[in-house]
Amino acid sequence: MSEVGQMLKRLPLYAKLVYEMFSTMAMTKKQKMLLAAGLAYMLSPVDLIPGFIPVLGQLDDIVVTLTVLVKILQELSSTERDYYLGKFQINLEMLEKDLQLVRDLAHNITNGIVDNSGKLLRVGGKLAYKLAQWGALSAAKGAANLVMSTRKK
Repeated sequence: MSEVGQMLKRLPLYAKLVYEMFSTMAMTKKQKMLLAAGLAYMLSPVDLIPGFIPVLGQLDDIVVTLTVLVKILQELSSTERDYYLGKFQINLEMLEKDLQLVRDLAHNITNGIVDNSGKLLRVGGKLAYKLAQWGALSAAKGAANLVMSTRKK
């Protein structure tokens, strides 16, 4: 299975981890606010890349959620961190690797969009130039025909 496929299979574990931490852990007020903000961002239809944009709309939610999760886990004592991660048979390195994978995937997709947009703009520009040439030529012929027809009268 691909790295992306493996990461996708772990997403439900990360969701359970977030729920478990939020409901059982004595987090600081800052950690609770950070986790709540991350969850609100993920659930909100209004964010940097709206959810209706295929793939990228979901990837930005995953990036935010995993970033918040990593940040909070890094702030925990090693005992607390090991307890929560061990409960779901995951480790911090795996989570950080998945976060980097999602970031790279989003980066590659956006670069592909930009590259293809550039190609589309070049093709569109050439087409617009050709149409303008054709339009100018047609206008010149029309003007010449008009001038010629007025001279004959």
